[in-house]
Amino acid sequence: MNASVANENWLELDEGLDTLYALRHVELCLCAVSKKPELWKWGALALHSALQGAMVCHLNGSANVGFLSEKSAKEWFAWDEKDRAGEIPWIIDDEPDEFGFRTRRLMDQGIKRPTTYMAAPRELFKRLSDENKRIEGGVGAVINVTDGQKWAFNRLSELRDEFTHFKPKGWSIEISGFPSIVAEIGALILSIAKDDYPFRHLKESELHEILRIASRLSQQS
Repeated sequence: MNASVANENWLELDEGLDTLYALRHVELCLCAVSKKPELWKWGALALHSALQGAMVCHLNGSANVGFLSEKSAKEWFAWDEKDRAGEIPWIIDDEPDEFGFRTRRLMDQGIKRPTTYMAAPRELFKRLSDENKRIEGGVGAVINVTDGQKWAFNRLSELRDEFTHFKPKGWSIEISGFPSIVAEIGALILSIAKDDYPFRHLKESELHEILRIASRLSQQS
């Protein structure tokens, strides 16, 4: 589960590495923001992306449904039940693939797999601290989310929505509160990264980098 460039046109990565790369971008923006304040926008978007990636890693289990919307998860559970009951006909390839596995294809092309819809970031955020709202067990530990982190997440989400779903207009944004947002979200990502579960597939050096950047962000003032 590491990033690789298969050729000049494709970049392959997973949610763990995407979290790391987003954190790197946040760090780059913070290093230059004193001279280029417009980078606060891109830093905010990258910070939101980093937290979202970290939440997906923390909540997603072996069934690959922990990050889904409740409706999408129910559809996948129903699909898996039918599959286990032998109600979904498959064609098994005669020859194994390069890894020694025989791939399978749906016999009836009219049968459609459920569509995968990720839960909204606000729903993922609730699942971090509330075990009863989680879709899947056997994942990261319940996180004690502070009031400050809740405030920062709500403010960051508002900014992200403004920046990505904007109408043509001018912006006047108070940047004095940005460091506090960065510090609170950095501390939250640090709490997630300290759990053994979410980034278990990353290389040790990659995990250490996530911890280092998140720790640095948490000290913003």
